[in-house]
Amino acid sequence: MRAILMALGGPETIPLVTHRIPNTLLQIVDKPLIHHIFDYFVFLRISHVHLVLHHLPYLIEESIDEGKRWGISVTIHLAKELENPWPCIMPLVKGLPAEERILLAHGEKLPEKEFSLDKSCLYQDEKGRLTGWGVVTASDLPECKTVVSTEVSTFLSTSTTAEWYQSNLRVLEQHSSFFLFPTTARQVEEKIWISHGVILHPSATVKGPVFIGENTQIRERTQVGPFVVLGNQCFVDEEATIQRSVVMANSYLGQGITVEHCMISGSLLFQIEYDSHIDVSDERILSNVTLKKHHYFHFLKRCLAAFLYILFFPIYILLHICYPLTKTQKMLLPATENPKEWKTFEWTIFEGACCFPRLPLLLSIVRGEMDFVGIAPYQPSEVIKLPLHWRAFVLSSKIGLITLSELDNGTNLSQEQRFASEAYYTAHQSFWLDCKLVWRWILKKMGIVYKSRGTHA
Repeated sequence: MRAILMALGGPETIPLVTHRIPNTLLQIVDKPLIHHIFDYFVFLRISHVHLVLHHLPYLIEESIDEGKRWGISVTIHLAKELENPWPCIMPLVKGLPAEERILLAHGEKLPEKEFSLDKSCLYQDEKGRLTGWGVVTASDLPECKTVVSTEVSTFLSTSTTAEWYQSNLRVLEQHSSFFLFPTTARQVEEKIWISHGVILHPSATVKGPVFIGENTQIRERTQVGPFVVLGNQCFVDEEATIQRSVVMANSYLGQGITVEHCMISGSLLFQIEYDSHIDVSDERILSNVTLKKHHYFHFLKRCLAAFLYILFFPIYILLHICYPLTKTQKMLLPATENPKEWKTFEWTIFEGACCFPRLPLLLSIVRGEMDFVGIAPYQPSEVIKLPLHWRAFVLSSKIGLITLSELDNGTNLSQEQRFASEAYYTAHQSFWLDCKLVWRWILKKMGIVYKSRGTHA
């Protein structure tokens, strides 16, 4: 049986969160909701999923990875309009037998119990609202006017902050089906799950139900629980108290802080009872945990840039005599979402030079302002004008001398070509991809045509 999963999302459904993380990728205890949905598809023996995306599709596509971990075949469809996603998938539906049954699924909701696939129906929640889940035939789509609605049990949901919060606590209470409770951690005591690499001080008190994610540190005299979810790589400082709260990955909770009935994501605090939120500016109270990795590798890259600058210094002098230096202010990346915190650096090139026009930028790599491989630079005013989903991945990327967009399309490329290349690079950026792009650049300079096996790389 095949399923159609609508994971459209929207940038403003949860303030300051879903413009950079789609609703379907928000964590329900130990993993994103869409992973729970695919687990459910396995339980229902779904063999093929047509995944319809709109908001930040590259993040969802990367997370699903073609359904390999579930053994499910996945076909991606991109909806141009959030309010009307059906045009992108109707050509497929029209080619199916009229009586073929299809499971409809919603990327922001998950039923807590199994339901029958033997009859056509649309499922409602306990308040009588349509959930986006149901079983229909190909001939019923897209209106489903002849399909009867029926009530079903409660749904886990990430559509709103309150539903996201309640869904996490419901899974901790094990109100959900057997396949939903945390599977990435070990249950050390009744309703207490602890993941790999957790550092828990002996004087800390943990009262279940509690889930603690990977590499999280809990300092002395802290009180955690009941009903607490701590995501991966969190840091809870000494004498902090957390009750009935959900803390997302890479969050720091300051010394002596008391948190109750809250959702926390870095410096963002959502108070569930009062339906309010605040971005805490004092890093001693709440902040993001910055994971510092591979400093030695970045140091080696800067040393290489310095060596190349010295090696080509005679050429630099000749170019400096023949061509003027042009300096423009470009934005430092990665950057935060707050424009007030954005910083710039001087993008310096030899204007009009036919060879090595970007040689001065080696100094920017030495200073750590950019990298050998990345995306093309932006001015802050250009970033402000970008669509929210494009801006989100630009802010998480890095500036490079060599870019995938220029290797694919040259310097005269359209906005659509630049978006496609930069989205691909940002979603797949890694050391090996950078090495591959450097190799492509070398081949291009040698006049050798690179034959790609894939869409980009």
